[in-house]
Amino acid sequence: MQTETIIALAKYLSQQEATLSPGVHNVNEEVRLQLTGSITKNADCEYIPTTSVPWKMVTALLLEKMGITRDAATKMILDCCKEAIELERNGKDTINANITDRLNHVSDAEKRVNNLVEALPKKLRSGVTKVNVTVEVLPIIEETHVAHNLTIAG
Repeated sequence: MQTETIIALAKYLSQQEATLSPGVHNVNEEVRLQLTGSITKNADCEYIPTTSVPWKMVTALLLEKMGITRDAATKMILDCCKEAIELERNGKDTINANITDRLNHVSDAEKRVNNLVEALPKKLRSGVTKVNVTVEVLPIIEETHVAHNLTIAG
């Protein structure tokens, strides 16, 4: 099977709804398919790998480097985590007007974090692959096996 056929079929099948009940399901089925269409592969692109940064390790290293202030910093990080979760849950628009000035400082801090993230080393991401195919299930062609008797004269 050609690489393009495998990619097209995999993308097509990944979009199909199929569920199984828990347990072992045996499969032994011959399938004949006709795939028709096209595949478009975009160029690879760089991205900033923020989700692959080991944030627990970063936090541990930061706290270790903070020396005698690490206990206060640990409490501050926990408070910030709780507050960020609450802000995400409620949305910034629902926050009391009396902390608007504080949110401006948070916005400045977010800009500093964005600058820090932009300084991370870039990684290369495979370009998007777009598959536009139709799949038709074809009937199985029964093969007829013919036995031949051969006589070899010697």
